[in-house]
Amino acid sequence: MSKNKRVFYVGIAVGALFLWLALRNTDGPALIAAFASADLLWIAPFLAALFGFYWLKAIRWRILLAPLTATGTARVFPPIMIGYSANLVLPAQLGEIVRVVAGAQILGLGYSEVLASVVLERVFDFLTVLLVLGLALLLGAEASEAMLRAGYFVTALTVVLAGGVLVFARWSERCIAFARPLTARLPVSLEGKLLDSLSRGARGLHALNHADLLLKTLLGSVAQWACMWLCIWISLAAFGVSAPVSAALLVLAFTVVGVSLPTSPGYVGTIQFAFTLALTQYQIPEATAFAASVFYHALAYFSVFFVGLYYLHQMGYTFRDVRAQAEAGAPSASVATPATPNERT
Repeated sequence: MSKNKRVFYVGIAVGALFLWLALRNTDGPALIAAFASADLLWIAPFLAALFGFYWLKAIRWRILLAPLTATGTARVFPPIMIGYSANLVLPAQLGEIVRVVAGAQILGLGYSEVLASVVLERVFDFLTVLLVLGLALLLGAEASEAMLRAGYFVTALTVVLAGGVLVFARWSERCIAFARPLTARLPVSLEGKLLDSLSRGARGLHALNHADLLLKTLLGSVAQWACMWLCIWISLAAFGVSAPVSAALLVLAFTVVGVSLPTSPGYVGTIQFAFTLALTQYQIPEATAFAASVFYHALAYFSVFFVGLYYLHQMGYTFRDVRAQAEAGAPSASVATPATPNERT
């Protein structure tokens, strides 16, 4: 069995486990009654908040890329939607590689530069989610000892990752010089590619050396995740749930951590468990929590998938093409793509 198939099956198993955990205490009639209570008038505001999240994410990415290229938000929006769309059909976050491929080709940048900016985005996302989790606890959210231990682990991991990225961005030349003896035993061609990737990756982190860009990125991170919090709050409101602010904050924190795991394509099971695990702290019935998670998941899934598919078509790609590149583990610069409408303008 190939490595990619093993990753796929592990993801399916993880998703199935989470789905079972989300449903284990829920019976069929309760679920049917919960779904029947949905108020579909909440769909429009949900989609507005959802695409507000993605547009703000595009603004943030444009800011992070500013030291490398001057571009508009409308130009970086398609790769983001393509990447998220690919994540819905590929396991283990391979959609991020797809986003790197699309972004590099649309913007005319190196893959290592774009990949470094995406890693930097993830660092800001986790820092923001830690802030969200802390705010939820301050507002009265209850968490078990196991949840707190997991939170401490994620916090420590995020701090280490953020520190490493910051050190590499600030002293990139010294870090690369330190790496040279470690790569000396590699074949010459591989050593050259690795050192070149490190050098290009350092360029993708240059935004960390600009205080104004750093501040804008932090504010953008808070704004975009506020939109995602609104999506969760709307999902609860659609089922008549009147929960405190901290409830949606806790769901948001659990969801972000959950979808970062190597789970099934489309995050099936992961999102459902995040909702039920968080909302049981507020005595919200598991059937209602599960129904709210399906409302959230279905709207986010299909809207993002079809928008990403549209932009993928505009580039002249199919999901089969990008899946082949993503599963290869590294983008191929030899794949030519037609100019997008944004490039022509």
